[in-house]
This record gives sequence, structure tokens and C-alpha cells, in this order.
Amino acid sequence: MGKASKKKRKDFENRETKQYTSEENKALSSFFTKYGFWVALFLITTTALLIYSNTFSSPFQFDDTSSIVENYQIRDLKNFWPPSGTRYIGVLSFALNYHFNELNIFGYHLVNIIIHIINSIMVWWLVILTFKTPAMRVYVGQGFRAC
Repeated sequence: MGKASKKKRKDFENRETKQYTSEENKALSSFFTKYGFWVALFLITTTALLIYSNTFSSPFQFDDTSSIVENYQIRDLKNFWPPSGTRYIGVLSFALNYHFNELNIFGYHLVNIIIHIINSIMVWWLVILTFKTPAMRVYVGQGFRAC
């Protein structure tokens, strides 16, 4: 083995065994420890808005005509007391949208995107909680090696 090959091998081994305790890595780790939740919240919200932004001007689709446009029950909020029905929350959200925006599509799509963002955050939080369970800590300690 020549000098150049030995030097490359030694550099590679040093890179592999390098301890990540430099000040930069500590600062980055500290940043994510402090602000990780806010960074994740920002990324989830931004991604959802980018993905669904083209829907703000889209017309009603599929069952929207029967559920919203032709549904005269949602036009009066008095129809929703006392609470009953199988899709009470969904139809109530349509009624509240109608109360504030009538048939303006933007409001319906905005509420839908907000619901998607909230659900995405709850799924992300569930994954974080799952990784914090004792059973998952065992796998993290082993580096997720295959059996």
C-alpha cells in the first residue's frame, strides 16, 4: 500500500471515529433542544400551506354540492342545537363557514387546510411520544440494527 493510500485510509478512519463534541455541534444540538418544537411546527405548517395553496381558488368538488351548496340545514345555526347526528362536527363546521362566508370557497378551503395542519402536528407529536417509550429507547440504543 502506497503512502497516499495509507493517508486516505487514515483520514477516513479518523473521520469515522471523530467525536462530535465540537462547539458548533453543541450549539446546533442546543438549538434543536430549545427550538425543535417550533422548527417542526414551522416546517409542517409551511409544507401544508405550499401543498394545498392551489386549492384556495378551486371550485367545490364531488360531494361538496350536496353537502354544502344544496344543504339548506347548514344555513341556520339553530338547526345544530341540541347536538346530534353522525357527522355533527363536520356539518357544524360547514354551518359555521356558511355563517361567516356563505358560499365563498376560500373560507371552506382555509378551514380544511387548518384541520390538515392540526392533524399533521398531532401525528408528528404521536411519533415523538412513541420514540420516547421505554421499548423504543432500547432500539435507539442499539442503533436500529436489523435482527
